[in-house]
Amino acid sequence: FTLNIAKGTLLWKVTESTPPASATAFNLTLNTSSGGTVTGSGTYETGSVVTITATPSTNYSFTSWTGDTGCSGTATHTITITANVTCTAVFSEILRASCLEILNNGQSTGNGLYTIKPLASPTSFSVYCDMTTNGGGWVLAASWSVAQEWTKASISSEGPFGETPLNGVSSRFGDMSINDFRILASDSVSTTGPSAYADWFYHYNTATTWKSVWAPSSNTGGSQSHGYMSTTPRQSLKPFDYSYNIKYSYQVAQTYNNLSDWGYTAGTTNGCLPNYWYALTTAGGTFGVYDTNSYGGSNGTSCSSYVLDGSLGICPSNIPSCVTGQDTANNNVKIGYDDSTALMGIGNSSTAALAELPGVNVNTKLWWFIR
Repeated sequence: FTLNIAKGTLLWKVTESTPPASATAFNLTLNTSSGGTVTGSGTYETGSVVTITATPSTNYSFTSWTGDTGCSGTATHTITITANVTCTAVFSEILRASCLEILNNGQSTGNGLYTIKPLASPTSFSVYCDMTTNGGGWVLAASWSVAQEWTKASISSEGPFGETPLNGVSSRFGDMSINDFRILASDSVSTTGPSAYADWFYHYNTATTWKSVWAPSSNTGGSQSHGYMSTTPRQSLKPFDYSYNIKYSYQVAQTYNNLSDWGYTAGTTNGCLPNYWYALTTAGGTFGVYDTNSYGGSNGTSCSSYVLDGSLGICPSNIPSCVTGQDTANNNVKIGYDDSTALMGIGNSSTAALAELPGVNVNTKLWWFIR
């Protein structure tokens, strides 16, 4: 109010003003990275105890809160308001153990590079996933720019394996549990099925480790006990339950693929095997079948003579229980070397049966997938 006092010729004016209100309300601002939502933002009186909550989206997990004092804590916790506060919730995508897990959890965006963290791996890393062929979920585990040269000694690496062949096997998947080993002969990793020169897989009803497909145990001395034997008999891949030709869409009862005749023919007693386990679990390991004089020392076999073998194949649809690979005919596809002869034999129909040494019908690349 205003009070005017007149005295003589002077006029006194006394004014009482309203004091400014004290600041009692503050803003709580909540932000989020991609992968989730937050609740609790608003304007609150000083001293208010407010619950803030970070909720991850599907396939994401809450990582942390960042920002002003009081922000840090669990996904749901309280903040006592005494000043303006800004907090940000951080979420991270859940890493899966394989391409198949990514696919099954709805995280696939098609063929390409993904980040996975296998159960046996201490770190995550980038892989190429085929998410479309024969149900998808395939991890690229090896690649060569010349298909038949897969059997020559090569050095394993961590990759990443992608659209450019690295001429060797990955050392990251040896301990991965798998049911399928797939062989794709194609000019491109994305040209598959009917469009490829060849595309098939060996199936194990009971899951096995990728390294165990190649040998039942680690080998340091060339003993037969470190290899599998087919009915032929020859050193072979681990016997599987059936084979499926993706290119021609048929399944056969084939259960064996020969790798080499070293150690199982002519009455010999000693095998000649590289240490597949070492190469498939350790970068810098030597992998291959042909010319095992390349393997020596603690991670090899100290072989005394050359092995000139190593081929992969699948039976034709009308010869469902054949044995493929080393020293065999009637393969619908045969890729690698047999008795020092390079092979890239491709049947032109589902019933085509190749000679034992079909030669090189086409020059293309080779890609191995596991699932």
